[in-house]
Amino acid sequence: MAVAMPLKVARLSTPFRMRCVVAVLAVICVALSLFPLWTLNVQEFEGELPACVYPVEREEEYHMWLLVVRRVGTLALPTTLLIICSSLIIYFMVRAHRAQPQV
Repeated sequence: MAVAMPLKVARLSTPFRMRCVVAVLAVICVALSLFPLWTLNVQEFEGELPACVYPVEREEEYHMWLLVVRRVGTLALPTTLLIICSSLIIYFMVRAHRAQPQV
């Protein structure tokens, strides 16, 4: 892309756009990682330090959220982001190519 359209690269991926993408990803990742707050409890065992454990009745819920975080955080989110960013770059490149006067 930088070789084919050296003057257009700065408009396709601006620092502001990249900051926005990183901020949105950070918010999504933080939201996904908060599930232990409502699925784990702190218990104190005699003679030991307090530990975070999930109650037996919430074991299925904890494992379900763990699966969701793994699938969304490691598969769906990056794949979707790559597809969207690649599609936008291709769209803007084609539009810029069509806008150029033909010699």
